[in-house]
Amino acid sequence: MRYFFVLLSVSFVLPLVSQDPLSGLKNKDQAVLVSVSYGPELPLADLADRFGSNWGAGLSIGYTPTESPWTFDLQGKYLFGNEAKEDVLAGLRIINGFIVGNERLPADIRLRMRGIYFGVQVGRIFSLGSNPRAGIKFALGAGWLEHRIRIQFDPQQTVNQLVGDYRKGYDRLAGGPALTNFIGWYQLGKSGRINYFAGVETTLGFTTNQRDFDFATSGTFEESRVDVSVGFRAGLIIPLYMGEGEDIFYR
Repeated sequence: MRYFFVLLSVSFVLPLVSQDPLSGLKNKDQAVLVSVSYGPELPLADLADRFGSNWGAGLSIGYTPTESPWTFDLQGKYLFGNEAKEDVLAGLRIINGFIVGNERLPADIRLRMRGIYFGVQVGRIFSLGSNPRAGIKFALGAGWLEHRIRIQFDPQQTVNQLVGDYRKGYDRLAGGPALTNFIGWYQLGKSGRINYFAGVETTLGFTTNQRDFDFATSGTFEESRVDVSVGFRAGLIIPLYMGEGEDIFYR
């Protein structure tokens, strides 16, 4: 978390120190758009049966043509949360609920949520003022969604049943194609100094189990899942303009 907020700070400061006084005149030029984002997410449908709420940290690289309201992005997002509702380690627990480690003491094993999403997205900005690149943005995307139950080990002792590849038999890794949509405010400032977006993003994933064997059930399951999440996402944009800008006439 600390490193992410440092990255956000750098993303905000970099446009301030790298743009010359005339950079705002290139607001309509074509540009490469580098964005970092962060926000909370609420799981729905099958995803809510497995996990509690989570957070997403994203990175995208995009492009917008000259004098165009359209954006085209390659996106990546890392998902993480502290609540896994399915106790995949129930079979390893003794009567009082503990898991015995290799030191013959209760091991502090915790279950978390981890996931990734990567894909492409196409969006359009509907301007609400004099800045053609500031307004309401609608975007649709498609990609791949993957999530799993992370088994967080006790730092003091190990559990032999969870060492190495055995852990994969408990993590219930699921993955599949996904669709996304975004609606919110998007701005590339005329001065080049205030570039950001904020809005609501929805992900709809059609995932299946990616493991050959599940130790918790002593078998396999080929279930098809519908994983949905709705979240608030805010981010900072570093626009790298490519063009000559406009001429200035002084009187």
